[in-house]
Amino acid sequence: MGVVHLPVLDPAPAEAAELVEIQLGHMCNNRCVFCSSGQATEMGQALPMDLAPVLGALERAKRQRARKVTFLGGEPTLQRAFLPALRRATDLGFEEIEIFTNGVKAARRSFVDEVAAIGPFSWRFSIQGGNLQAHDEAVVKPGAFLRICRAMDNVREHGHRITANACINELSYRSLPDYVALVKRYGIEQLHIDVVRPSSAGQRTDEYLGEVMPRHVDMAPYFDEMLTAFEAWDPSFDVNVGNFPYCLLPKWSHRIHHGGMDTLTLAADLENDLTEKDKYEAQHSDKLHGPRCRACAFERQCSGVFDAYVRIHGTDELRPITATAWAALDASGERAALVEGARSVAAALGVGPEAMRVDEPGLSFDDRGVRVMVAPRGQAGLAVGRTGALDMVVSVVATLGQQEAEAWVDRARGEVPWDVAPRAVWIAALMGTDHVARGRAAIAELVGRARAGVRHEPNPTWPGVRVVGTSGEVEDVRIAWPGAPELLVRDDAAPSIRK
Repeated sequence: MGVVHLPVLDPAPAEAAELVEIQLGHMCNNRCVFCSSGQATEMGQALPMDLAPVLGALERAKRQRARKVTFLGGEPTLQRAFLPALRRATDLGFEEIEIFTNGVKAARRSFVDEVAAIGPFSWRFSIQGGNLQAHDEAVVKPGAFLRICRAMDNVREHGHRITANACINELSYRSLPDYVALVKRYGIEQLHIDVVRPSSAGQRTDEYLGEVMPRHVDMAPYFDEMLTAFEAWDPSFDVNVGNFPYCLLPKWSHRIHHGGMDTLTLAADLENDLTEKDKYEAQHSDKLHGPRCRACAFERQCSGVFDAYVRIHGTDELRPITATAWAALDASGERAALVEGARSVAAALGVGPEAMRVDEPGLSFDDRGVRVMVAPRGQAGLAVGRTGALDMVVSVVATLGQQEAEAWVDRARGEVPWDVAPRAVWIAALMGTDHVARGRAAIAELVGRARAGVRHEPNPTWPGVRVVGTSGEVEDVRIAWPGAPELLVRDDAAPSIRK
């Protein structure tokens, strides 16, 4: 067949995030103490939303293959654009359409009937306290709790999915344990609890924020009581806590998240112009770590605390915790086994145990531009090593050339005291499975254009394929390392990558 050159593989086609959030303006009929929308409405700054930009956003999200769309506000149900936007989203065929609401309008059965006539939806209710007093005080609307309870009853009668969200503050954190009863009573399938985000609170002074933003250390016992109750009721129930320091609830690290699924938010300004932003990148832009955080086992997955929080409360409560101390909080012993496995791999590669970081679902450390993770079997991707109930996976975290990567693989395979995969699996893991898959697809296309009798099949000893010609000869085809200028297919005995 001779030598065939292919251009370097382009990155995957640009796509929208899996979830697209569209903010339908800032108009709201609550006055939540932690939110900018109620304040903007009270000040006469919130305006009705035009339909055209919303429809344009939906069309673009669908073209880019977004799976899910969420309508939020303000209060989206107040907008004239709300029902037409729901109809268009339904026509476009999104897998899930979510309504993020305070439940005021949904307390009217006729309104829920009108929405349900368009199609099945997920409803995400903004329940700002675990009981009547806490919710009504946090949203500054007497009767709001009873309205949101009626709204959930109305939605349940149509069989729509119900989830819930809360922004815990000084007026509500003591009610955290009461959320368990609410979840049971209304069939809530998922609960996300977050903390006050100063950048979303509106035009507030530090004095005001200090009044509504409690210290994390004060909230921690109430979070612990709530999570303990959920665990006793149903360990599989999906409850998670956002932006809370891991070091103050290390026992519940698996319930804490400082990020989420890939999300694109189309946020409305006070003129209702929609601006694209990466949700979690924006949320982390005003966060800081304390001076001792670098030594913490959670440093890698913790985005820190908000800079306004640091100005008001400081960072004295943030205390680093080691992976060993984290494991000791787990009565099942699974974390201890994880630490032991990670220690054995780290020691084999000459990395000290202080470098280990909690990196859910496992523990990880960096070694010469490669991140090594030890995790429970089958939970962390392509395993390059295995022992007992644990997997070892690797990924590139720094600029790493092909020669350096292959040298690292050869050294690590000889040192790790576990059952290790073939060399090709390690190479594929460092290349990235998406890159390898695109390379194989490119080769398949090439073979499809070749002369009759040529076929291709996966190569078990290299992350490429075997190309079989009409005379029966076998040719290795190697996929270029990311950054190599071309993919080389050749018929000699030593296939190579041209740089």
